Amino acid sequence: LGGGYKLPKMAYLRYRGNSCFDWQYYMSSNSDLKGAFASVTDAWEHVVTLGAFEGRLHRFTCPMPVHTQ
Repeated sequence: LGGGYKLPKMAYLRYRGNSCFDWQYYMSSNSDLKGAFASVTDAWEHVVTLGAFEGRLHRFTCPMPVHTQ
């Protein structure tokens, strides 16, 4: 099974996408990560694969997209 329990949360984060990811908030709320990432994309991958499961604070700057049929 491995990390199967992570899949729903990872899918949600990937659905939200990195265009609305508030990386400045992520970095300021998690000061131990200062200088750990070379790019915003690196910070995004960290929150999706590790940060969200470590209980690190993160947020998005735009509302959740609503899809209608």
